[in-house]
Amino acid sequence: MIRTYYSDANWERYRRADELAEMKGCTLRQVALAWVLHQPLEVFALIGPATAAELDDCLGALDVELSPEEVAWLNLESSRVSQRLSR
Repeated sequence: MIRTYYSDANWERYRRADELAEMKGCTLRQVALAWVLHQPLEVFALIGPATAAELDDCLGALDVELSPEEVAWLNLESSRVSQRLSR
């Protein structure tokens, strides 16, 4: 797992998702799930909440809108994201 996922690029994605969550007033988990739901392929987010609170947090991702610019930024395809964010 470490060999596959622990890379500078993935840590940068994590940092950006955390920054975007703070800017949007949501959680990191919600940004991560929203990113999955904004993929052009037919992908499905599998969640495994251990508590009702975690389930509520995950469901909050359905209300997080990501612009194409934000998705590109999270994908490391651009170096900046506008301060004007979609909610």
